[in-house]
Amino acid sequence: NVDLLFREMGLTMAPLLARRGIRLLWEASGEKLTADRELVKSLLYNLVDNAAKASKEGEEVLLSCVKGEGTVILSVSDWGIGMDEKTVRRATEAFYMADKSRSRKNGGAGLGLALCARIAEMHGAQLRIKSAPGQGTTVFLAFPETPPAEPEGGEST
Repeated sequence: NVDLLFREMGLTMAPLLARRGIRLLWEASGEKLTADRELVKSLLYNLVDNAAKASKEGEEVLLSCVKGEGTVILSVSDWGIGMDEKTVRRATEAFYMADKSRSRKNGGAGLGLALCARIAEMHGAQLRIKSAPGQGTTVFLAFPETPPAEPEGGEST
C-alpha cells in the first residue's frame, strides 16, 4: 500500500527534514506496489534525502504516486538547485558527484543514485530524472504493475 509507505516515510524522515527546515508532503491514490518493502523504503529515503540536500530552508519535498499504463509511478520532487543535462546523464554512475565539495560536506560519497538505480532495476522499474538548474528535480520510478519476477527477500509492499 503506497499510502502507508509514504506515511511511514513521512514519520521516519520528519526529524531529519525538520532540522533542515524542509517539509515532506505526499500524495497517493490507494495504489498497491509489489516490491521488496525495505529496498523501496531505502530507495525513497535516499531520494528524499537528496531532495532535501538540494533544497533551501522552508522549501518542500513531494512524494507522489500515480497509476500509469501498466505501471505504478512513484516520484520525488524538489524545487531546489536542480542539475544540468550532463549531471542528469551521469547522476546514476557510482561515485559521480557534480559538486564534490557540497556532496562531501553533506556526507555524500556519490553512491546514492547508483544504488537507487540498481534497486529500481531489481524490480523491473525504470528510473528517470527530470531536472534543470535553479528549477529543481523530479525522479520518476515506473514500476510494472506485475513485476517480472518476485524480488529476493523482504516483504511485499
